[in-house]
Amino acid sequence: MDAPAGSGPSDPNVTVGTRDATNMDDDELANMMTQVMEQNRFGPEMTHALAQRANLVNSVQWLSQHVPVCVLDRLASEVNAIEGDADSIELASSSPDEGHLSDLSDDEEEKIPEDDVNNDDPNLFRDNAGPTLLNQIAEEEEEESDNEDSEGDQAESPPEKLTEAALERKNAVESASGHGSTHTPTENGSNPLVKKLDNSLRLPYASRHHCAMLFVDISGFTKLSKLVTPERLSETINAYFQMIVDEVTAHGGDILKFAGDALFAEWKARTEDDDLDGPDSIPRSVELTARPSLADATVVAATCGASIVSKCSDYAVFSTATGAGGINLGEHVATLNVHCGLGVGEVVGIHVGDHESRREYLIVGDPIKQSTDAADLATHGEFLVSPESLDILQRKCLVDDTLLEGDKLKPKLIAFKSKSNFAPGHLKQPRRQSTQFLWEGWDTEGMRQYRKLISLYVHPVVNDNDMAATKAPRRKSSIQERHIEEAELRSVYVLFISMPKVRAKITGNFKEDSKLFKLLNDIMKVSTRELGRFSGHLRQFIVDDKGLVLIATFGLRGSSFPNMVTERALPATTVIHNALLSELDVYSRVGATLGNAYCGVVGGVKRHEYAVLGPSVNLAARLMASPKNPGILVDDAIRMKAGKAYGFNALEPVKAKGFANPVPIFEPLSSLERGWGKITPGFVGRKTEIKELLSMARRMVNFNSPAKFTFLSADSGTGKSATVIHAVEGIRKMINRRRRRVLVAKHVCKESDLLLPFSMLRSVLPDVLAENSAFQDEKSAMSTSRMSVTSGTSFGSVDGDWDGMSNVSAQSSNTKISGLSGVYASPERLLHVCREMEAPPEFIELVGHHLLGIDMETLTMLQGGKKTKGKPPSPQATVNFMAQAFQMCTKKASLVVIALDDVHQMDEMSWKVLQKLFITSRNLLIVCTSRPQTSQCKLSVDETFWNDLNHRYLEQKRFLPIKLPPLCKEDIRTMIATELKVEESEIADRFHDDVFSQSGGMPHFAIEILENVKRKKCIGKGDDGRVDWLSGDGGEFAFGSISDLILHRVDSFDATVRNVLNLGAVLGSSFDLLEIVAVLQHFIGASQTQKSLHARKISCALDTLVEEGILQQVFEGGEEEESEHLGDSDCDYNLEEQGQKLEAANRSYTFCHDVWRSSITQLMLDSRKRDMHKVIALTFESLHGEVRKDFQSRIKLFSHWKAGGDFAKTASLALSIGKSFEEQGLNNQSIRLYSETLDMLKGGEDSAETTAGYGPQVVESIGVTDLEYVVSIHIAMGKCLANLHKAAESVEAYQNGLKIYQEAPAGNEIEDRSIVFPIFSGLFVALKFGQIEQDKECTYEQNLVKKFVHETRLNGDPVHYTRALAMQGEMYGRLGNFEKAFEAHHELERVYNVDEHSAGICKAYGSDRSGQSYGASASWFVQQGKVEEALRTCQYVIDELMPKMEPRNVHNSAIMIYPTIWIMKDNGLALEARENFKRLVVDAFNEHYGEGAFTFCLPVYEPVLMLLDLAGKQDTNVENFDEYVEWALNDENLRFGKVINNSLGNFGRCSDSISAEICLLLAKRIQDPDQKIKIVKNGLAVARESVELTETKGMIVSYKQVKPVLDELESFARELGIE
Repeated sequence: MDAPAGSGPSDPNVTVGTRDATNMDDDELANMMTQVMEQNRFGPEMTHALAQRANLVNSVQWLSQHVPVCVLDRLASEVNAIEGDADSIELASSSPDEGHLSDLSDDEEEKIPEDDVNNDDPNLFRDNAGPTLLNQIAEEEEEESDNEDSEGDQAESPPEKLTEAALERKNAVESASGHGSTHTPTENGSNPLVKKLDNSLRLPYASRHHCAMLFVDISGFTKLSKLVTPERLSETINAYFQMIVDEVTAHGGDILKFAGDALFAEWKARTEDDDLDGPDSIPRSVELTARPSLADATVVAATCGASIVSKCSDYAVFSTATGAGGINLGEHVATLNVHCGLGVGEVVGIHVGDHESRREYLIVGDPIKQSTDAADLATHGEFLVSPESLDILQRKCLVDDTLLEGDKLKPKLIAFKSKSNFAPGHLKQPRRQSTQFLWEGWDTEGMRQYRKLISLYVHPVVNDNDMAATKAPRRKSSIQERHIEEAELRSVYVLFISMPKVRAKITGNFKEDSKLFKLLNDIMKVSTRELGRFSGHLRQFIVDDKGLVLIATFGLRGSSFPNMVTERALPATTVIHNALLSELDVYSRVGATLGNAYCGVVGGVKRHEYAVLGPSVNLAARLMASPKNPGILVDDAIRMKAGKAYGFNALEPVKAKGFANPVPIFEPLSSLERGWGKITPGFVGRKTEIKELLSMARRMVNFNSPAKFTFLSADSGTGKSATVIHAVEGIRKMINRRRRRVLVAKHVCKESDLLLPFSMLRSVLPDVLAENSAFQDEKSAMSTSRMSVTSGTSFGSVDGDWDGMSNVSAQSSNTKISGLSGVYASPERLLHVCREMEAPPEFIELVGHHLLGIDMETLTMLQGGKKTKGKPPSPQATVNFMAQAFQMCTKKASLVVIALDDVHQMDEMSWKVLQKLFITSRNLLIVCTSRPQTSQCKLSVDETFWNDLNHRYLEQKRFLPIKLPPLCKEDIRTMIATELKVEESEIADRFHDDVFSQSGGMPHFAIEILENVKRKKCIGKGDDGRVDWLSGDGGEFAFGSISDLILHRVDSFDATVRNVLNLGAVLGSSFDLLEIVAVLQHFIGASQTQKSLHARKISCALDTLVEEGILQQVFEGGEEEESEHLGDSDCDYNLEEQGQKLEAANRSYTFCHDVWRSSITQLMLDSRKRDMHKVIALTFESLHGEVRKDFQSRIKLFSHWKAGGDFAKTASLALSIGKSFEEQGLNNQSIRLYSETLDMLKGGEDSAETTAGYGPQVVESIGVTDLEYVVSIHIAMGKCLANLHKAAESVEAYQNGLKIYQEAPAGNEIEDRSIVFPIFSGLFVALKFGQIEQDKECTYEQNLVKKFVHETRLNGDPVHYTRALAMQGEMYGRLGNFEKAFEAHHELERVYNVDEHSAGICKAYGSDRSGQSYGASASWFVQQGKVEEALRTCQYVIDELMPKMEPRNVHNSAIMIYPTIWIMKDNGLALEARENFKRLVVDAFNEHYGEGAFTFCLPVYEPVLMLLDLAGKQDTNVENFDEYVEWALNDENLRFGKVINNSLGNFGRCSDSISAEICLLLAKRIQDPDQKIKIVKNGLAVARESVELTETKGMIVSYKQVKPVLDELESFARELGIE
């Protein structure tokens, strides 16, 4: 049974026997008895019970030292309440109106007063600062939502019953949004303690009392942390704090908080008012008689403060500890000092948090501010008291007369080091009570509950350490030793969060104060919930001199992970900031830093807390409090570790304690802000359009609607992008207020995107992959929260599925997307999605490598070395995969928004993905902007889909087209007032009319006009007090167009700024600093010694353009290991000027509006632009070489070479990129690329006479190299068109290539004539398929083949010569001239060597056309009646040629043996032929490609096997006979299409004839008369079609194969009476 508890503290390190047992309390006896019983092997049950009790006592004592005495007292009352002892509850009442503040109704909740908040602060705009257009619209939408008819509109009636998946998603969203309990019922139900607390002791809990508050601030720790080891630092900190703690406890004070290197101590007091509790009062604390009066408490606190500055000032610190006899063992390294402040008055103690994860004890009241204000005015060794404190002291003590002089409203100095300015007289010193009496009489379960409650107030790291120590039966180290053992110097991510608009001030009104306490509790719960999701630690929640502050960390034990900043810490920072605003309407300012910090216990032996100290911690506090803080500020260390998934806006550096130089600071940008910019306070107009979008989004969330599409079109400068930015932000805020999750993915289309397949996905897919990790399963999230916040275990993660992946490699987790400045993707997340979707490796290569730019080495490593082995997926399969991946990553969001800007520049494949998403998704809102469609500005969208959008989906209210008009005159007046910061009534009508008429209502033009007049200072207030022109009518400042105004501004810049601006415009809509410096230095040919100067000038010029509002600057995140600076490269940023080193991190720039870029490029001469494009391309090639293989980087380089007018470079790159596109099945994209390249030579001539589209001048003057590229591009285009089955266009491409080759004089100078051989091959294939009309004698074909043979013989390359001979033999064989066919084949046999030539032929022509001639020759033998020769040739093909063919080229294998299987079948070897076909073709395809892949002959694989099976088993049982019958009864199975029919017909048998013979063989064996009739009819139809085809096309061999089949089927038909 459990031993009763005593009443004295026990020291677990006291050896048994050193004290008389009669002086021990029961817990010390329990310890002693445990040890004795273990040594003597007494009863194990009693030993275990006593050991458990002893461990609990030790644990409670250890944890109690981290918590104020007043909290321990409160927790003891909670345990008594749980145990049912109502009489012992000291602070709580059974009435919810007394102390418990959880029962305020929703209609009683009002906004927190904001009397002292400066609503004019522009930095508050982004986060709910003051009335804005966006907030007004959002409020109106909320009102509409509240009054909305439940039926909704007709097209969106909600289903009567949600699907199971939808219901699961709905429950998950509601749970994650905070609807209901913080923890699931299952979790609460499984924990009796939590259940009891939920039922009886609800939080927040508040009690009011008077006190004297002492604030002690220590100086010198920051410097010290850099000079000594962690062990010495821990020893010094705690030795110093021990002196302070000893003084506080000796004077009976209670240390409430350790605030970094400071602390708050309290002396509770009794006042006359404490005896009266009015009905509207917060309940007073009990045991008032045990407290001193407020006057006595103030004197004691003052005495304590004076003692502290006397004993603790000028504390010398040495590098090592002091030895025996006080002899110093090291050198003097630092001096520690204190300064103190004292305040008095009424405070409220508030317990906030929950019963399972974390709690905090807050003190709110005027004494906090009094004490910190006084301390702020004190210097080293000084102790100042507030006027309120001094008023009490002068009545209770003797004080120096000087204290009563001067300003009575300011704090006064009452002690300086050993000198004191007051004399307290004789005063009985109160003693701090032992906490041991609190658990007197409790059993082990009560102790266990008490330990659990205390642990809620203790840092997770301490809890973890204590749990580990508790497992041991005895602790052998002292408390001081344990402090040192657990102290560390770690790299820690620290975030300070202040809530400047929350006034943590007591009003005295119960209702108002209760709202404040409830808000504090909600802030605590929301913050700890989100920290738990990301496995972070709450350090402290406090009210101090900085106001209401929450401190959290990542990187301590239990919260340290690979990629911590990118994957957890920075996302958590943003999520907490947004959650406080969206859920609680609390605006916060966050400062976050990363750096080495002391992590460990600070304080004395009996009272201490776990803390994090260091320069980076101080800096985080400084960033939080900065008046320039726009919401979140981070330091450069975070930026460098953040990875390229983040962009940052650089702010002016700040000076900070512990840092010698100003510290760079940055604002993290969201993905939407990074791509399109931020919402702006000056935005006006578009209320109707924004409201439409918000209303659409609201209805979608309410009714689980199908996807919707909004299309905004307007001219450049009308404000399309700004409208979408503000609308999307409004949607985000509106949905977040409803505690729902909204995900926004965006992409800004660029000119080059038209050539880049799936360009949209390069931005959108990384966005949703990143967001996927935040949308976790709620149960997993809560489990993570408990593990990370309560126990500090490192198993928690943002998403359980991601956690395992994040351990792969810190270096590989953020891999740069090449060519897309500042954007990174997570290979692990992509692979996770692919695995979830069971996607083949080919998808990973296409999406990960070619589209997102992740290097193949990384992808292969993460797949365990597994490489792709099959053909790439088809374009449609890729579209489906993209859409499914997007939907999988966003399925937990209540609403998904895809925002796309300038979609008139978006590629065809992106449109297909968008179309797929629109058709198959729910709760997806697509918002697109575009310029009006013209002949020069067309969308690449599928015409049918676009027509459906504008008709069918428009009627269903799923499509909303919006045409943005110019702003009205009143909107322009509002804009003027906003920009000039005046009232609308203060604007003169004349000035208003001028701005409106000049701008035409175009927002961007109007803004530029206003910026110009402000810059010129040509406006001001007249005598009537209204803003007008200062002189004249402003005509000298009038501009006819935005281009004129831009020209005027450009002319005002110096030459360097103009050059940088010109180059930036040529580089593109966005570029980065590294690029522009490298290009300019290349352009001017700067020497090594000049590079520093040029780089500095460029950087300054860019800064000017940013300040002028022309460019927007974004700093990139990045790993420190990467090249932050350019070092000694061609773009050297380590600049030396006047002995000072300039280190400029890379940053990206974007034109604030495309009007600037287009206007600037129009001003430049074409020749200069071409020169600049060439230099840019050369620079990119020299910097990157062949490293970047992704589509984006190569398209970017292609665009510059094309704009530079270098046809050879452009064509070379086009062929390389086009080949890659073709390999991925993206033939349309290849064709577009080739067409744009050829257009470089086709334009500019007026002559109507052209050769293949080229003017006479081009044909006559084209050089050899350019002609070779022209021919090659025509060939490549012909192949792609053939792949798309566009036969006529393919033939035209081949013929045009041949024409210009033959007509251009340079054609005769080409040495390697093999360049045109693929044209002959391509045209020959077209002839075989009947795609070129010719006479009966096939004159065109014979001339073509004859020329091809002649050219290849002259060339002398066996690869091409044997191909030409094969073509010749095939042609003659098809025409029935077997003598000439064999003549060509014999010449081929003389030259062809399969070992030497086969691979080359496959490379040049796709398959071994020369080897395929052997199979064709076997057919010719059959036609001549030479069956034995035919069979020997077939065997030669199988035994000699096929083993030497590449097995992965299954198409080649199929064509090689295709003629042989029919010869073998017709000669009784059908089963052997079947085995050959299955082994060499079917099995090879399955092995190398597998399910889901495709090859040309794949549709006939099964029919061929079926026919050979039936033919070989005519006299035996056919195992799959019924399946064959079922197949043949469906006439849709019997036809394979014109293309494959024509193709295979030229190799011995058309594909449809196979179906005809299957029907014939089945009809001979089938018994069911109805089935027999049906099958005969089916076979007869396809046989007749096959005979007609082969006869018409002159396919003699194929005709002879199918004609006998038709004859037999007709005979069957006559017997069955079928007409």
